[in-house]
Amino acid sequence: MPAAQSRLENALTYKTTPEFWKYYQKLPRDIQSRADKQFRLLKRNPNHPSLVFKKNAARELLVRKN
Repeated sequence: MPAAQSRLENALTYKTTPEFWKYYQKLPRDIQSRADKQFRLLKRNPNHPSLVFKKNAARELLVRKN
């Protein structure tokens, strides 16, 4: 893993809210599995081309898959 990528990965903080988990638990199992896979990808390679970052009104980073 390149040093710059390693620093970026270490700089990212992942947080969820109780509301997130409430909605996550309501998702079908196959969607939960896909979300889990994308989160593992995010942790492993935050610069992966299938991940897109944007800031929301609260200036938090959001991730969506193209």
